[in-house]
Amino acid sequence: MFAGSGVLGFEAVSRGARAATLIDNDAQVVAQLRQQAARLNTEAITIMHMNAVQYLSQTQLQYDTIFIDPPFHNHDLAQLLEQLIKSPCLKRNTQIYLEAPSGSLPQQLPVGLDWRRQSQAGAVEYGLLST
Repeated sequence: MFAGSGVLGFEAVSRGARAATLIDNDAQVVAQLRQQAARLNTEAITIMHMNAVQYLSQTQLQYDTIFIDPPFHNHDLAQLLEQLIKSPCLKRNTQIYLEAPSGSLPQQLPVGLDWRRQSQAGAVEYGLLST
């Protein structure tokens, strides 16, 4: 979610992931992601131009790993995690990587999600959650 440069998804596929779904709401970002995927000539990358919460409410796909790295403004991570836990995206032992500005990672998680580890690098906090 919040694909940005798409580097995490492209790298995952290059290292053996069967597929990656890159979701971003910015039309310019999506166009660049589509150009990059075309250059790589891969069908393992799906690019969705939509809001992450909208995607969660529409998809029936399940994921082993989810990366959440939203822009560092105007995102309610607790609400996003609530939507994620309600969606069919999660299966048993789904790993969720979350990155956010320091002090903004939610400590109270929806039932069904648990922190596996958390850390900080400069002004960024990150953590690994699992179902």
